[in-house]
Amino acid sequence: MVKRRSKVEITIEILKCTQLPIKKTKLMYAANLSWDPLGSYLAKLKEKGLIEEIPFQGDNNRTSTLIQITKKGSKFLKKYETLQKELEEL
Repeated sequence: MVKRRSKVEITIEILKCTQLPIKKTKLMYAANLSWDPLGSYLAKLKEKGLIEEIPFQGDNNRTSTLIQITKKGSKFLKKYETLQKELEEL
């Protein structure tokens, strides 16, 4: 039986994937989410200040948007990983 990921696990996966700027479509595949749920998570993370959108001038002079973790998001991710390690040691 396949275990479903929790909202926390999905959030952490998105934050890990955005440590370097990434396009939304590539993020969708990297985080293993469909388009609509990804949009919901991104909206919530952006509202909380954990990620930001960066305008990007791509090939063919097309403007695109990249998603990247913020300093606040990096701190959150680091605290989560520290707590997870401590809990595993119990």
